[in-house]
Amino acid sequence: MENPLQKVASHQPRGGMHMGVHDAKAYVGAFCEIVWKDRTGNTHVTLATVEDARYVPLYGAYLITDAEDIRLDQVVAIQVAEVAMQKAA
Repeated sequence: MENPLQKVASHQPRGGMHMGVHDAKAYVGAFCEIVWKDRTGNTHVTLATVEDARYVPLYGAYLITDAEDIRLDQVVAIQVAEVAMQKAA
């Protein structure tokens, strides 16, 4: 059986495009490195297990992790942590 995380090992939105909830659901259950920007433009890197991705009425799409909840429109890049560690090595 094929591992679905191999297809979505990393995601980097291009040209202002943002990752959608359906794209983010591919990371559910994976330990990921998430690069995101806060409302002041500061870049943060979070290592966390993605627990869910969903649309929250009045707030928008969110990536729900064991560390914090991150708005999907603020995500700059996301990749499975194992892939990130292999690239660093």
